[in-house]
Amino acid sequence: MNLIWRILFMTLLLIQAQATLAQVDASLDRSQISLGETVQLTLLHKGSLSGDPDLSQLKQDFDILGTNRGTSLQIINGSMSEQTQVQITLAPRHAGSLNIPALPWGNDHSQALVLTVGAQGSATPSQSTDAPSSLFITETLDQSSAYVQSSIILTVHIYTDEPLYQASLELQATPDLLVQTLGKDQQSEETRQGHPYQVITRHYLLIPQRQGNIELPGPILDAQAEDKSHPSSFFGNFPFAASMGTMQPVHLQGKTIECRVLPWPLDATGHALLPTSNLTLQAQWQPSNRHVASGEPLTLHLHLEASGITAASLPDLGSLLNLPPGIRAYPDPAKLENRLEQDHAIGSSDQNIALLATTPGHYKIPALQMTWWDTQHQQIHNTVWPAQSMDFLANSTSAPLTTLSTRPPPTIMAATVRKSPMGLWPVISAALALGWMLNLWFIRRQPKIPPVSGADTTLDMTPSPNPEQAKREHQLFLLANRQDDAMAARQHLLAWGAAAWKDKPPHGLHDMAKRLTDPQHQQWVLQLDRACFTGQPWKGDALADHISLVSHHRSDKQSKPILDELYP
Repeated sequence: MNLIWRILFMTLLLIQAQATLAQVDASLDRSQISLGETVQLTLLHKGSLSGDPDLSQLKQDFDILGTNRGTSLQIINGSMSEQTQVQITLAPRHAGSLNIPALPWGNDHSQALVLTVGAQGSATPSQSTDAPSSLFITETLDQSSAYVQSSIILTVHIYTDEPLYQASLELQATPDLLVQTLGKDQQSEETRQGHPYQVITRHYLLIPQRQGNIELPGPILDAQAEDKSHPSSFFGNFPFAASMGTMQPVHLQGKTIECRVLPWPLDATGHALLPTSNLTLQAQWQPSNRHVASGEPLTLHLHLEASGITAASLPDLGSLLNLPPGIRAYPDPAKLENRLEQDHAIGSSDQNIALLATTPGHYKIPALQMTWWDTQHQQIHNTVWPAQSMDFLANSTSAPLTTLSTRPPPTIMAATVRKSPMGLWPVISAALALGWMLNLWFIRRQPKIPPVSGADTTLDMTPSPNPEQAKREHQLFLLANRQDDAMAARQHLLAWGAAAWKDKPPHGLHDMAKRLTDPQHQQWVLQLDRACFTGQPWKGDALADHISLVSHHRSDKQSKPILDELYP
């Protein structure tokens, strides 16, 4: 029993001795660096230990890019010693004299250290004071102040004189300032202070969401670069340099972006004005003479374009039209686009509006006036689209749908089967002649193939420029026909045609009907078009049954196509 107590007592003394010897040493691989460079902090704990050091105090002045931990065990002359090492890669967030506080690790603390961080491009003691920086970032705004929901172009340039690997540039958006990437990155070469650089340029679209002064953290560059202090640094220009252990992380953040955001200006009545440096409104009619038969749609295409404003801020042109009595409008959803043009953001809106008259006659649309604020000259401008007139002519094609079914179907010329002549070849060989004569006699005994009727004509299945989309829209078109949904059938038939005629999609069903070769098929499409715009009852079974023949007659090479120009 006394022996057991002695063993326990000796064990406690040994644990206390190890705790007394335990300590944490801290060291930096460099004491002075420039902003954008990284430094290696090493923590070495001597003695037995579990758990990791607390690095939370470092996050105030540093970004922690990575950690690496290892444990070693040594036995010398029967004496065992253990130590644990943690290496932390740090990137300073700002220049100055940065304190690395005493970091807790278990029951011990490391000693405090001081790191001197020079400004971006400053020289370290090993460099000449005139030596240029090897890597830096510049940011440029196209304007110092902007309006809410307007466009601000941020141009970021990355200058480097050495290759960068696994590089990524991130600009984090905030609730007050939305961020979108514009276009593709551009690469060029530039000389600054006699030093050559590779320059990577990226454009961002910033969209402020509120008025006032807004700040956005600068872009962050993370990459791998050659570690010139490594003995194997001459491998740095090769693709396998990273695997040779010659690379070091690069972490660089640009300056904080600041902009002043103004509210939208108001007119004399208190209505907000669209702020832009230039605004254009263009219109195109289909047909261009604006003469259509009553019951047929007249399509108006409107294109609105504004500089320095996002497309989402542009008004809905369909709601601004002041239509006369007797004209109904069926606008399609506007297509919005943001693009970069000569370092300026352009927002545009394209919209098709189908106009239909309830009765024949001459109609006039009043002029459309858009009032906007000229941000360049700080004054109010007006863009006026002049008044337009149109004629909806009385036509027999505007009769009710039921009258169309009384028309006799088009006459289909029957195909004839031509007999093959005997020819002169039987004279060449009597044996072969006998065989051919028997074969010809057998063929003539077979029943003649009846001619293909008009009811079996099928859709041309020549591959479409966009076969997957065409197939999907075809299926949705058939489903809409089965459900007698005229509007959905019109939408998917036009989408089907757009997938087929990719270079010149039809403007509407009236335009599509003109491209068909069979008069009966033209009437079917026009019936669908009138049903959409007049609200008359419509049955899609006939049209669906006809086009569904595609799946049953796909191998019939003699069938006459319904839409033989749908897939040019």
